[in-house]
Amino acid sequence: MRKLILYVDDSECTRELLKTIFEDNHPDYEIILHETADGALNDLQARQGTPGFPEAVVTDLHLSYRGDDGLRLVQQIRTRFPSLPLILVSGMVRSSDLERARASGADSIVEKDMNMQTFANRLFDLVQCPAGVPRRCSSV
Repeated sequence: MRKLILYVDDSECTRELLKTIFEDNHPDYEIILHETADGALNDLQARQGTPGFPEAVVTDLHLSYRGDDGLRLVQQIRTRFPSLPLILVSGMVRSSDLERARASGADSIVEKDMNMQTFANRLFDLVQCPAGVPRRCSSV
């Protein structure tokens, strides 16, 4: 069975492109796509305790659909699934974003690179962190 990563982004183009590039380069992974925080939370709840539970969740910092917010999503997931790796992504990461990411419970925040291959590789490196290794929110 392939390892799963749940990816939440309100941009359909970004979701589909990342999925294609990531899965083409890392065939042992499958990216589960969601447009909204609610969809992602419902999916996680349904997958809890099953072999289909994701290895990590990656979410856009600024989700525009119905006022969703990536930080709020991270907080909700951290409360329900404390050990699940959580990675925020943003088009531009400012120092205030890093502080907000730490406060929300995110493990890392990654700037979306215009080169989707580079972006996918950064996410892969973060997901590969061994289980049990202390995680600290950092900007990559």
